[in-house]
Amino acid sequence: MREPIDVDVRIMPEGEGLPMPSYMTDGAAGCDLVAAVTADVIVAPGERTLVSAGFSMRLPPGYEAQI
Repeated sequence: MREPIDVDVRIMPEGEGLPMPSYMTDGAAGCDLVAAVTADVIVAPGERTLVSAGFSMRLPPGYEAQI
């Protein structure tokens, strides 16, 4: 069972109306999130790019998030 933690989440302008990250199935290891984009983003093998999720968050010390 997951213990709740306090996370400061701020919605960015491009994230208005998008769903917040959430666990989509019981026992999921992580949350699903959506990209705040208006067109497809193609990332080639070995390439990196920034894609907004429409929010920012501040986690308490000792925690980390992965995408």
